[in-house]
Amino acid sequence: CNPTGAPTKTLTFEMNGHGVQVQAQKLKKEQFPEIPEDPSEEGWIFDGWYIDEDFTEYFYFDPIDEDTTVYAKWIQAFTVSFNTGATGTVIPTQSIEAGDNVDLPANPTAPGKKFEGWYTDPAYASAFNANTPITGNVTLYAKWSTYFKVTFDRNGKGISP
Repeated sequence: CNPTGAPTKTLTFEMNGHGVQVQAQKLKKEQFPEIPEDPSEEGWIFDGWYIDEDFTEYFYFDPIDEDTTVYAKWIQAFTVSFNTGATGTVIPTQSIEAGDNVDLPANPTAPGKKFEGWYTDPAYASAFNANTPITGNVTLYAKWSTYFKVTFDRNGKGISP
């Protein structure tokens, strides 16, 4: 009970081993719980609060009638980085759910160069397939070919193109 004599119920947050612990809330009858800021942890995506450990029913932060524990659902994620080289466009990293495919950025650009594709190594020995499930952190390397501008000096002879 609280000092005014009104019974309280406790809302407890089970973090499931990730993120910074969210503090429990003491709630009066028909009081709505405060929605905490989404927790975070490198390598994981927070996927909501659930009323059961099997994550079958989402918790909606309505008033509670009894002491309640809610469970944080986490999904493992990996970082995909894009190395475009010194002259290429900077592309932000992506956090990809384990087993999902990366959304490759539209063709990057670099002055005087043509984009030739994404590779899994800086020597461009292994092309990256966009349908490859992401199972770990990965850096993709942009391969470029260089174009040279060729001009012909006809020394005043011949027909102009």
